[in-house]
Amino acid sequence: MKYISLFSGIEAATVAWKPLGWECVAVSEIDPFACAVLKHHYPNTPNLGDITKITKKQLHDIKKIHTNIDILIGGSPCQSFSVAGLRKGLNDPRGNLMLEYIRVVDIIKPTYFIWENVPGALSSNKGRDFGTLIQSMAELRYSLAWRTLDSKNFGVPQRRRRVFLVGCLGNNKRPFEILFEPKSSQRNHPKSKEKRKNNTSKTSASTQEHDLIYHANHKSRPPQKTNYCPTLTAAMGEGGGHIPMTITEKQYASTLCARDHKGIGADSWGPDYQQAVIHNSKVRRLTLIECERLQGFPDNYTQIPWRNKEAKDCPMSHRYRCLGNSMTTNVIKWIGEQI
Repeated sequence: MKYISLFSGIEAATVAWKPLGWECVAVSEIDPFACAVLKHHYPNTPNLGDITKITKKQLHDIKKIHTNIDILIGGSPCQSFSVAGLRKGLNDPRGNLMLEYIRVVDIIKPTYFIWENVPGALSSNKGRDFGTLIQSMAELRYSLAWRTLDSKNFGVPQRRRRVFLVGCLGNNKRPFEILFEPKSSQRNHPKSKEKRKNNTSKTSASTQEHDLIYHANHKSRPPQKTNYCPTLTAAMGEGGGHIPMTITEKQYASTLCARDHKGIGADSWGPDYQQAVIHNSKVRRLTLIECERLQGFPDNYTQIPWRNKEAKDCPMSHRYRCLGNSMTTNVIKWIGEQI
């Protein structure tokens, strides 16, 4: 399988799909640090840069070289759709990058496309923005399905709810079959009498012995303990109270909170998740390796030589920010395996 990754960030797709034997033929990213991470790990993969400046000729040239592009994946910037943001949707230039995504799909015509965003994208502008996306893709003759997936169900102890829209051309495996397990199509589920059990396992890509995690917020009420870490966000790169804290106990982390500098959003599981009780436990910020594991990346994946500095001196703020912006590799791998 060959794929193009748009809004690549630090390339969760390739970390997820390289073990499957898939080939990334091009990426598209403009953030300087993220571009440096891409160049460090994937020096032979061309970076097409700003999606608004990618030409038809560039894309046709890629198709000539590789004959066929199986998948196009990308999560356009989510700030314009986030409940925590201003919710300008397609009136925000960042939201309009969704239209650029549609343009590239139209030119490449991959067998599958995968679009990722925050759950707020579904309700932005009373659903009209997402409606624009699915109508446009339907007009390109793609069959479509979408589902909200939470990273905590894929082997990492992080609450990270994201919407995944999958489109398919022709008579290939249908999007519904990719995003929904066979049993989930049966509508006569027997009611469970058992309390739901923790379904997040300790894996090599996870945080080993999970501490309890919460997001510091000095203006909040006394915090309460949770079982997962609040969603990781780019605001972690700003330092201070934006980096979730851990209470050292032998329990699962309360997920890294999904929030920006203006506060937590509903798509980050609400204000209760920024709270935790501190008794006699030691408190500290999440380390960068913990954040890499919470997103399913190898240890020190983001520790690279940067602006004439050695990898050991790589700035922490850039690493936190890019990890907060990334997709969780475990989820992307699962979708790839479903395809």
